Amino acid sequence: MSRVILISTPENIAIDYELAGLASRAAAFLVDILIQISIWLIVGAIALVVYGILILAGLHHILRYLSGLTNLFEALYAILGFLILWGYRIYFEIKWNGQTPGKRHLGLRTMRQGGYPINVFGAIIRNLFWMFDLAPVPFPPGIAFIMGTREYQRLGDIVGGTIVVKQRAPQTLDGLLRVAYILPEHLDPAALSLIMNEADRLTPDEYRAVRHYTERRRQLLGPVQQSAASIIAIPLMERLHIVPPASAKSIDYATFLEYLAVAYEQLRRPK
Repeated sequence: MSRVILISTPENIAIDYELAGLASRAAAFLVDILIQISIWLIVGAIALVVYGILILAGLHHILRYLSGLTNLFEALYAILGFLILWGYRIYFEIKWNGQTPGKRHLGLRTMRQGGYPINVFGAIIRNLFWMFDLAPVPFPPGIAFIMGTREYQRLGDIVGGTIVVKQRAPQTLDGLLRVAYILPEHLDPAALSLIMNEADRLTPDEYRAVRHYTERRRQLLGPVQQSAASIIAIPLMERLHIVPPASAKSIDYATFLEYLAVAYEQLRRPK
């Protein structure tokens, strides 16, 4: 059963998120486990190939000179296993703004309670508890916590102050090929920085209009997207004194509004 939560931003804008339930989270977890096993098998296969090459080349006798390094190799192998087992999820959730490959495949994202992007602390803390969730007790604690908490949180989520939500799904066939909700990492940093210089003068009402458009543009056909975007963008560009480069032959108003919304949100994000 899906559950929706309503989060109010600092600008008093209400945004609803659909929480990820047990089935979708379990599927994402399974995808990640399969990827981790694949990485482990690939590393092992590479080691076997190297050993086979030494034997075929008649160099296997040099291996006895490496016997003194056995403990070092075992230690390095143990460290590699630890990184694959524990570091995989932490790395991707920090790098991909709350997503692992499994979550990205299933359309899920981890964020902090309150609707804020996940931070390093949250990513580390929540992932230190994932093995506890699989403890071989009569009923796995992870399942019990997800089913028994209002926001479908496992213990790591509770301690780390995080929730897992579903990505907003695009509403048209054309939108299936693109991300439904543009995030900072999807935008050119230089262009975002340029627009950010002016976005602070955007009023809350103007921001609501811009974000209302960007969240619904995928439901419109391409030409209609640009036409609707121009009605909002042109007056804003004039008021904010945002002038396109002289070399620009045309303006992608829809993309400009995406940049403007993200720039405004970045400026308003709590430090």
